[in-house]
Amino acid sequence: MGTSRRSVPVSFTGKDTIANDRWSCQSTRSLIQMSSSESNIGGEIEYVKADDGEALQALFAKQCDSNGLMTKEKLRAVPAIADLLDVGDILSEELDDIWDAAPKFPDIEADAKMDERIDVDGFVQIYRDIDDLFEQGEAAETAPAATSPSSKEGSSTGDDKEASKEVGNIEDDEDELENAFANICDSSKLVSREALREWEEIRQLLEEGMLGEDEFDEMWKGAPKSPGSPEQLDVDGFLSFNVALDELFVFDEEGEDGLEGENNIGDDDVPVVQKKEVLGMVVGDDLPPGVIFADLAGGDLMVGMKELARWKELQGMLLDGELQPTEFQSIFDGIKKAPGTTNKLDEDGFIALYEALDALFEEFDEEEELEAERKKNKQYLVSLLSAINSDEDRLPIGLETTDTENEEVVKAVVALETAPTNKIITSRGTIKAEELAGTWELLYQSSSSMVFNQGLTGVGKNLPRTKFSRLLQKLEKTKYSSDVDFIETWDVGIGEDNSFDVTVTGDWELRDSISLFTGEPSLVLKVVAERVKYGVTDQQAEYWKSLGPMLSLDMTYLDDDLRIMRGNTSKSSIFVLRRFTE
Repeated sequence: MGTSRRSVPVSFTGKDTIANDRWSCQSTRSLIQMSSSESNIGGEIEYVKADDGEALQALFAKQCDSNGLMTKEKLRAVPAIADLLDVGDILSEELDDIWDAAPKFPDIEADAKMDERIDVDGFVQIYRDIDDLFEQGEAAETAPAATSPSSKEGSSTGDDKEASKEVGNIEDDEDELENAFANICDSSKLVSREALREWEEIRQLLEEGMLGEDEFDEMWKGAPKSPGSPEQLDVDGFLSFNVALDELFVFDEEGEDGLEGENNIGDDDVPVVQKKEVLGMVVGDDLPPGVIFADLAGGDLMVGMKELARWKELQGMLLDGELQPTEFQSIFDGIKKAPGTTNKLDEDGFIALYEALDALFEEFDEEEELEAERKKNKQYLVSLLSAINSDEDRLPIGLETTDTENEEVVKAVVALETAPTNKIITSRGTIKAEELAGTWELLYQSSSSMVFNQGLTGVGKNLPRTKFSRLLQKLEKTKYSSDVDFIETWDVGIGEDNSFDVTVTGDWELRDSISLFTGEPSLVLKVVAERVKYGVTDQQAEYWKSLGPMLSLDMTYLDDDLRIMRGNTSKSSIFVLRRFTE
């Protein structure tokens, strides 16, 4: 049909609107209107208005993947875009350029071209950039098909003259904008945000209060940036910015009062420029949901996606990633809509939406508070045991603690064991042996047997100038074996060089069991000791009754680096172990 490209944004309607024409061109803001093609064999094709944000989001939701993202191939398959490609109204190279200029989802690396994906914002930009490709066609295409036989050759109707005049004005406007761009761009033919703000027309609008700083920022963010220069505009981006700027204003050709009278100069008066009413963001803070609804609702006393886009707190949650678009859409879809509508909420519906969102973050806040409390209790227990074990005048690991100290340890232990974020509770006892593999150091015990033996084995109890130093438990887990080593160090005299180790070897496993005290399911770490070795001594472990306290223990608390266990037959025996690092 002879349409040219990249000049003034126009609007499009489907085939069923004008016979034999793929698109009809108008001089207003570019819209791909909702229509159906009667000749489309595969069924109806949706042509969504390019400035209808809700409709574009709905179209994206139908075509995107489960993560709310879309690849280039999926974009090409969108029926309206596929139809444009099929009939040649848009070239594949043009679509590639528009795709490259669109913002990609941030989890995709820049060089992974085959895997690039866009979110709903990128889709909206691409859709509108495609729409902006088309400009006013030749005047003859929109003129009447025939004139009266009595008309003189070359004559035209008033409508023809108006259309030609309008096309001429549009072309003149674009020429002026391109000249303005040439005056403010840099040597690379690009315009920065600062340069655009200093453009005389923008500066004047800002100074006169006709344009707000927030409005300028929003239009800058929405203008397509030059490929390879994410913070600069090329001439196409500059023209798009001016389209958005024009949309802020309306022209009143009848004057401010809209009345014809003796004070009117005539039909050729210069139109009066008036700013459109721009609704600002609604800040809810701690306002009741009914008040927020009243601020958001339109004249029909309902809110849809368009109105919700003005709710600052909601947009902040979406922007910060605290709430995913697909998650919000799911919540919105589950709210009962206002009578007679499919996508609008009355006050009751909005309050239900507000409460559903509030519940999400109340649950999140509660979990954060519980986790913070657990960390606080853990830090207290570790600090308490560190103070006990750093006292050089006493044996460590609770071998010589006071009753008061033991009571404090028990309180801290119980606080961790009963914490809702305790892994033993959250996993419902389904702990894998691999999670325990590694070396652990005993920080505390309250076993009467170990206190009596002044250690696990008691080897050094009766040796002169010998005292317990530390106990390590090394758990190994492979496909074919589960080995355990207890390494007990005894100091002799003064200095690290005067010490010896007693090593207990054996096997270990985790067993599901039933607590003898609570009747609840429990997880037991069972050890089968085999040998006891120190110096030249190597004996069977079955003769070492002193090992009993650590051979069968219920696991009551676990995180990445701390483990608490209790005696399987004596709950008063507590063992606290921490992952050991050299």
